[in-house]
Amino acid sequence: MKRLVGLSLDLLAAPLLLGAFAYWAFGNLTHELIGTALILLLSWHNIRKRRWFLALAQGRFNLHRLVGLTLTIALAGMMLVATATGLAISRSVLPVQLSSGYLIAEIHFASSYWALSLAGIHLGWHWHRVLMALHIGAGPSRHILRLAATALAVQGVISGQTLGVWPRLILKPTMSFWDFSTSTMPFFLHLAAFMGLFAVMGHYTSLLVRQRSKPAGDRRQQETRSYLSI
Repeated sequence: MKRLVGLSLDLLAAPLLLGAFAYWAFGNLTHELIGTALILLLSWHNIRKRRWFLALAQGRFNLHRLVGLTLTIALAGMMLVATATGLAISRSVLPVQLSSGYLIAEIHFASSYWALSLAGIHLGWHWHRVLMALHIGAGPSRHILRLAATALAVQGVISGQTLGVWPRLILKPTMSFWDFSTSTMPFFLHLAAFMGLFAVMGHYTSLLVRQRSKPAGDRRQQETRSYLSI
């Protein structure tokens, strides 16, 4: 139960991250409050995982562990950039606005979308833990979930185009903005699909790297187990 509660709180970061993107729907104050709550939740997550950080120097660094660590560092770095630039252009949480520069705002935009992408990969990289906690993955359900993952990845590509995310990842100016005066829920569905695309990529890359990280004697056994994975 304790593990499930911790996992639920970790997964709460995803809707908070998605909610932070609806700036024009909620307004500046709500946007900054959501961002603040997200940073506090992520800080608690890292404190809860402090044993993992303390154990970094222990054990053998195989390919899966190395790639996973690289992804974690990249996500943490991108979140720090998004947080720093967000604080710099803050107009509500801080009493004084430190900057109003266009470049800072664009970096905040790009780093936020990169953080969303890396968060999706990070979620997918550890998705097997979610499946284990919920006892999902054995039997015919794995085929259904594989089809669902494929559909989600395809929709994620389409949603990224619909939201105009792809140019923003490379700091390319775009006039593509969602019209919140007509609808709000489809925006979150598109954004969730975009994040889901990277979660699918992260999950299956994790399975592949985990398999390649095994010694030759264990790889056949891992291949057998991989057929039971989603």
